[in-house]
Amino acid sequence: MARAGKYQEALPLAEKALKGCERLWGPNDPKTAGALQLLANIHMGLNQIRRAIPLYQRALAIREEKLGADHQATTATMVKLGQAYIATGAYAQALPLLERALGIRKRIFGPEHEEIAESLDTLAGLRRQMGAHDQALALAQEALKIREKTLGPEHPETAASLVIMAMIYQQQGAADKALPLAERALKIRGKNLGTSHPKTAQVQRIVGLIHTGRQDYAKAEAAVQEGQRGKKGTGVMIEVYLGQGRHQQALELLGTLPMNPWASPQSKAQYYTQKGQALQGLGRLGEAAAAFGEAIHTIEDLRDRTPGERTGFFQGGRMGAHYKTYLAMIGVLAAMAQKGEPLPPALTSYGADPAAAAFYVAESIKARSLLEAIAAKAGKSSSQDLPADLVSREQKLRDQFAALDAQREDIFQPHSGGKRDIAVFQAQLKELQEKQEALIKELRQRHPRYAALFYPRPYKTGELPLKSGEILLEYSLGEKESYLFRVEPGGRTHIFRLPLGQGEVAKRLEPMMTPFRQSSLRREDLGAFSLTEAATLFKALLAPGLTGVSAGTRVIIVPDGILGAFPFEALVVEAKMDWAKSILVGDRWPLTYCQSAAIMALNRHLGLARAPQPLFALGDCIFEKTSPRYVAYKGGQGQAGELKHAGPEKALTMSATGAGGGRLQFPPLPETRQTVTELSALFQVKPQPPQVLLDVQATETQVRQAPLNQYRYLFFGTHGFLADNLAGLQEPTLVLSQVENKPPDDGFLTFHKVLQLKLDADLVALAACMTGVGRVTQGEGVLNFARAFQQAGARSVMVALWNIPVEESLKFYSSFYKALKEGRPKLEALKAGRQAVRAKEPHPYFWAGLILHGEG
Repeated sequence: MARAGKYQEALPLAEKALKGCERLWGPNDPKTAGALQLLANIHMGLNQIRRAIPLYQRALAIREEKLGADHQATTATMVKLGQAYIATGAYAQALPLLERALGIRKRIFGPEHEEIAESLDTLAGLRRQMGAHDQALALAQEALKIREKTLGPEHPETAASLVIMAMIYQQQGAADKALPLAERALKIRGKNLGTSHPKTAQVQRIVGLIHTGRQDYAKAEAAVQEGQRGKKGTGVMIEVYLGQGRHQQALELLGTLPMNPWASPQSKAQYYTQKGQALQGLGRLGEAAAAFGEAIHTIEDLRDRTPGERTGFFQGGRMGAHYKTYLAMIGVLAAMAQKGEPLPPALTSYGADPAAAAFYVAESIKARSLLEAIAAKAGKSSSQDLPADLVSREQKLRDQFAALDAQREDIFQPHSGGKRDIAVFQAQLKELQEKQEALIKELRQRHPRYAALFYPRPYKTGELPLKSGEILLEYSLGEKESYLFRVEPGGRTHIFRLPLGQGEVAKRLEPMMTPFRQSSLRREDLGAFSLTEAATLFKALLAPGLTGVSAGTRVIIVPDGILGAFPFEALVVEAKMDWAKSILVGDRWPLTYCQSAAIMALNRHLGLARAPQPLFALGDCIFEKTSPRYVAYKGGQGQAGELKHAGPEKALTMSATGAGGGRLQFPPLPETRQTVTELSALFQVKPQPPQVLLDVQATETQVRQAPLNQYRYLFFGTHGFLADNLAGLQEPTLVLSQVENKPPDDGFLTFHKVLQLKLDADLVALAACMTGVGRVTQGEGVLNFARAFQQAGARSVMVALWNIPVEESLKFYSSFYKALKEGRPKLEALKAGRQAVRAKEPHPYFWAGLILHGEG
């Protein structure tokens, strides 16, 4: 009956079978473990997850003891228990258990077996919910390949892999990729299991969800109705109603799904998000904000208990992506601010008024993982001196949190008096969280550096360490509209609605930027970035936040999405006859960029870099073993670091060119030797290792061996590539010398290798094309080299948004570093470098692509 999906009828039979096994063979026999697992499977089918977990746990303990960890039956129970943990949001318990089961199965069965595919799919589902979409997709694709080979393309288990892949694409918003996978899975399950089977109905609901994302609501509603089984499918139908604007019907349907105390955090987050959306649609803004607040509180708690790398967490979730809840909350709070409505009491911890609270919510999905990583790295080498009273309060709170968390699993198992126990648990947790917030507030006032390092979390507007003469502008891009926050010293906050969603912003920006990022560019291509469009974009994106802001005020921009790879300096305030005569944003206001306001605050609390040596510089790499210079060097002609080009090798731009067979060639960059040599003379350092690396010395091996944390300024003059530009690498990369590296070094300084560096630099300059560009991750921003080097310890990073022509690049760096040597601030040096270029080439292509992240 269970295999046929008749779980309710199967339940009493399975309970009777378990009692029989216990009576005949005893409570610890492997046969009893089988009966326990069968009963747990039925509870899972009935969505009674918390009743299933102790049954799986008991079955696993029996099988590990009697059969051993490497037994096939034991690994089957591991996977089932892992699936139950996933369903309750216990990711920290699920991940190591599932990875352990996969490792054992690979030892037992080899690389290709159905049970390995099951493990891969389960891990893919977990990674999807955790927001690690790339990992999830790779796991699901591997599982599909195994199943198609071993079971055939029409097997019901093959459909399971298709379903996982469809859900990943659906969550990414790639409905056109998701739909054919889901439809294929539906056809397979309908043919093999029948249209009434619960697993077939599940795919029907997924098809409906995908159609909802495509705004094809008629097909969506029909598919969900076909797939509804009791309460299952109600959540998807609510999504359909919300998409159609049927908010009252959505709210009524939600009323049939009261939240029970044992509901998973994913279910709670979905429920309160949908409730907030329905109330928002009905104009009940205060109630909507309160509902979204409940959802966000649940999501934050889930994130706190999510293990490992959490960069993509806000892209994850059970059905929709978590970040959408935050965006919806921002929209509601913005509307409340516009109407002058008061903030609900439950949300006063976010800020003093709706505008300030909306800013706090926006900060909550800005570079959180980066903030935590920088703080953790800096905190390891930081003094932790605190007064005894604060040390005592802090330790007591930590002990209380640990003691309460140890009760969580038992408290949330169904038991007599369970509702009362859960209410007590939640009240105690709320009390501890309030005490912790009070402690953090006091720490930020009395010991701000300590608070920034050991409690890395968003700041309220009044807590930001903004200085006189500066403002912070922060963007939040939504699907249909966006918001711009202006925060002034003291915390005064303004919020501006921008009638452009992220899709429309991308549609406006990409045609302007794409020509600059090609391997070659004609002068007539410069027209794509026109005065007219730059002036129009200024009015649409920036003018509201700068109205009334006096010239010379320093502007710190916290971008969002695609805006993280756009130079706001090049927008036009007053258009004249040509670029030379026009007044641009950068002419009126000095700009710097930061991944989040909290990271800006953290960097300020960390203070100035303390590296004692002035300069580390790398350039003029050798990219081919057939290079005449390298051949001569290996033949004993020429000294390392002095292998100059025999003749001029000037390229049009500092970019790589494509070659046949998917292989990329790296043209030599002799001009970077000129810059490195000038810098070594300017800062009076000897042009030799470890501080200066040229030609055969400019290797990954030499970089790793250099004491990089001893240098105040770091300069990398080489090629930079995005993940999809470099075959075999899946992340942004700096290409160093491809000769004289010692294994395991390969000459590719990837994003993740940079994260492992230990720096204490005031400035890292990356004279490499497109080092400021990268993949946009919701909840984190652009994953570019500015992020990587800041996480490694740099206070500021200068990156390139496109390929800068050679002559202008040389002129810029020469003027920029001369100004730095004179003691001028980085922002003034940046202006000097740009002016040196603009005097001859005023179009932004030649100078605006170099921007500064961090302190100016």
